[in-house]
Amino acid sequence: MRFEKNLATNVPNRFVNVSVSYNKGGVNYANGNTEKRGYYLHTRVEDHRDDGMVSSVLFNNGYKKLLKEVGRQSDKQFTQAVELVPNEVYPIVVATLAQRTDGLKLEEETEKQLQAGLFDTINSK
Repeated sequence: MRFEKNLATNVPNRFVNVSVSYNKGGVNYANGNTEKRGYYLHTRVEDHRDDGMVSSVLFNNGYKKLLKEVGRQSDKQFTQAVELVPNEVYPIVVATLAQRTDGLKLEEETEKQLQAGLFDTINSK
């Protein structure tokens, strides 16, 4: 089960990917931290090529935030986590773009919709 949306930026074919996914929790072997079981909001910058290929930088390219801690995975819990996205997404997207040094910004209309809390009305690219 996965929720995913691409937000347009000021660079053609470059998007901020926003997704929600389930994580079983436990030890994260990449950083040594113990993560909680639940649904996480992820952001990352992606380049979409005309031939359908998608590429992104592996490290220092996005953020991950726990939306909803759960005891086990379920459709109902996933739906509840996705409903939290409009309230949580804007600061995370801003933080994702702030770490960039290439001047990447959201498309003006997309940013206005995010600030207004209208995440569901944004057309995914």
